[in-house]
Amino acid sequence: MAAGISLNSFAYRMRSTRKLISYGLLAMFLLACSAEEGKSQIFEKITEWGFFPESIGPRTSGLYAQLGTDYFRRRQADVHSTAVLTLFYRTDAGFFMGNSLHSGAFGQGGGIFLGGIELGWIFPFVKNSELSVSGFIGGGGGAGQVPGEGMMLRTNASLLLPVFDRTYVAGGLSRIHITGSPISTYAAHLSIQRQLNLAIAPGHNRNMNVLRGATVVRAFKPAARVYIPLGSKKRRSTEPLGNMYGMGTEVGFELHPHGEAFVQAYGVFAGDAEGYADWALGYRHFFDMDFGRVFVAAASGSAGGGAVNSGGGLFMLAGAGVEIPAFSRFAVEVEMNAVRALNGDFLALAPGVKFVSLLEREGREDRRFTYGWRAHNGIAIQIPNKHYRVPGASSKKAPIMIEAKLDLFLKEQLYVTGHGYTAFKGDAGGYQLGLLGVGYTQPVYKRVMASGEVYLGAGGGAGIQTRGGLVSGARVDFDVPIVGYLSWSVGVGKIFALMGKGMAPWTLHTGITLPFLSFH
Repeated sequence: MAAGISLNSFAYRMRSTRKLISYGLLAMFLLACSAEEGKSQIFEKITEWGFFPESIGPRTSGLYAQLGTDYFRRRQADVHSTAVLTLFYRTDAGFFMGNSLHSGAFGQGGGIFLGGIELGWIFPFVKNSELSVSGFIGGGGGAGQVPGEGMMLRTNASLLLPVFDRTYVAGGLSRIHITGSPISTYAAHLSIQRQLNLAIAPGHNRNMNVLRGATVVRAFKPAARVYIPLGSKKRRSTEPLGNMYGMGTEVGFELHPHGEAFVQAYGVFAGDAEGYADWALGYRHFFDMDFGRVFVAAASGSAGGGAVNSGGGLFMLAGAGVEIPAFSRFAVEVEMNAVRALNGDFLALAPGVKFVSLLEREGREDRRFTYGWRAHNGIAIQIPNKHYRVPGASSKKAPIMIEAKLDLFLKEQLYVTGHGYTAFKGDAGGYQLGLLGVGYTQPVYKRVMASGEVYLGAGGGAGIQTRGGLVSGARVDFDVPIVGYLSWSVGVGKIFALMGKGMAPWTLHTGITLPFLSFH
């Protein structure tokens, strides 16, 4: 009997290890193929360099993306591993700051999402390698894994090895602690990191230039999607999973005239799985037609929450559709996708529609057309109303949430905005919000800017009474310059459930705002 258990445990660990290695190699391949070099040149460089290339130049300051996994040493909950997606800015001295999203990967904890702020330092080591030390503070939860506060603290130390120009693999050790959950463990870390070389520059000075050949942000896409399960059952139940209705956003990056990389995120606002969300990275290829462009797409990421049994959380998406021009810089995408959890009972068709704001200008040689953006990181406090939590909830605390926000200016003062929130204090582990809206900004005193926004979105979790998930709200912010391009932002707002008497808190906001330009 003991031998059988031991063999089963060994077989399980071997399968998990193979999955971990497979996804690591897949991530390395996808990011490596996004380099400017063609495939033949990539394989030539592998032959020329060997595993430790010495011909790569020194790392430079700029924007970096990192995709990887933390594989837990101890099995303390249904979550055995998290997928980690980080976007950060690195200075010439090696210090970096950015945002990380941790979500379920292996085990049965699909639906856990934890977001927050990453700080660290990268410094030279030996033979063109580097060491990275970093700390993360954030919050979140989901999938019943974080019944308490939801604050996540993580430290990491990793060795970085160059494999292609501006591309590194990282291996190391993480220490993870999530308050309000049993998760407190060391984890093996594996990731791939790449300097993005986006055509962006800090501030809103339109006389600046960027290097020719930089990757261009092609499109910004508010989106809606229906999930139609194909025989899937609810988590821990034999009942069939019903249809779900989600909204989200996508940003596309032009790789070549007929291909784009994209990152997308969705949250459910109605249907059978309040609290479900997913994010994915993928590639879309276009084929020119008389009426527009037909496309095929593939993506992978993390999904779960609500009643969805997404296993550990990893999922794949494959689809096709058509992009139809609507106006001079706008289009509509209609698509049909198939979504499948890699180790859970979730298989669904996912038809959707996207409203595409085309930022790239075809035929321009000088890349001088620009769009203004604002990135914001901070915290938000929600002051509960009488019906803020579901009946029977004992906690009366005010949740404190990590806030990440991105604005895209369509005109000098008019912008569209996207917000993401995860709770880390206030007995609301697992409470999350995603919002889309429009805003207007103008100066009020010298360089102080005032902004007003209205928005619509989806959210839920942790017993917060969102009445199915559909929420709306508004806010006012003031941005006060502090140093360089950075501003200190303070604001107040109101958010409320749309589908009945429920949460309707006043919200207080503060954080740091950075304006920047994208060149097209």
